[in-house]
Order: sequence, then C-alpha cells, then structure tokens
Amino acid sequence: MDYKKIFVIALVSVMLLSTAYAAKSVTDFKVDKSLEKAETENNFFALYLNKDKNSGIAIYPNADDDSHDHDDDKETHDDHLVHDEGREYIVADDDMKITKNNDSTGHFEDYDHGTHGVVELVKSEGNEFIVISFAKNSSNVKDSDLTKALTAFNKDNNLTPVAF
Repeated sequence: MDYKKIFVIALVSVMLLSTAYAAKSVTDFKVDKSLEKAETENNFFALYLNKDKNSGIAIYPNADDDSHDHDDDKETHDDHLVHDEGREYIVADDDMKITKNNDSTGHFEDYDHGTHGVVELVKSEGNEFIVISFAKNSSNVKDSDLTKALTAFNKDNNLTPVAF
C-alpha cells in the first residue's frame, strides 16, 4: 500500500472541503454598484449611498469581540461609525437609542457619533451579520430612505431580518 498517495489524497480532500465550508465574510454580500466603497476589513464593511459620504450601509459579523479595547468607540471616526463591533447597534445604552419594529428591524439614534438609521440582524450560510443603513444627523437623509436602501440590500442578497 502506498501511504504517500493516500496521504496526498487525504490532504487535498481536506483542503477542498475547508474551502467549500469557509465562513461567509462581510465583503461577500452583493451590493449595488452605485455605492462607493468606504472601508473593508474582516470585521467591517461600509459603503456610501451618496457622494457626500454622509450616509451608507455597514455590515458587521454578529460577534461579541472583547479582544480589543472598547475605548476606541468613544472616538469620532470620519464616518461616525463604530468600526470594531456591530453589536453596538443592537444593544441600547446611554449613547444608543434603539426602537424595535414589528418586521425584526430597528431604528437607532447614536448620540455619541451623531448618526441615525435602521438596523437588522440577518443569517446567511449559518452566520449572523448586523447590517445598518446609517446617515449622519447633519445630513438631509431620512430613515425612510435608509429603510429603502436596506430593503434593496436584502432583496439583492435574498435575506430576511431575524429578531434581535
């Protein structure tokens, strides 16, 4: 029996299976080509809805990421988003007001970063993602426009919000 051939076949099989079962990333979602890319990381993906870059869509994995210092959340980023953890948008606190809707979405007001918008939790390929459609409070973008953008995103990706 040729153990080398068996080992090579087993190794290739494991590699192919691991590729097939790779976890979906925040950048794997379909997005409207008119959206401008903002920032792409393994834990964050944002796209802007307009040239002013005062509104957009951001996608986060639903993970409680305690591996970093959350003091960065207090900083004001250029896009006024919390970059490190999407769970900030589904857990109300002193700086984040969240009103849940009957359709498993919610409206949020982020007092720290001066933004408002619509948030949802979705499941895709066994993973959960937090998707927000946001706008800076200084913009003229209304929640109804943000809801339309989120609905189009869901349609393009065959997603349905789940309760959070």
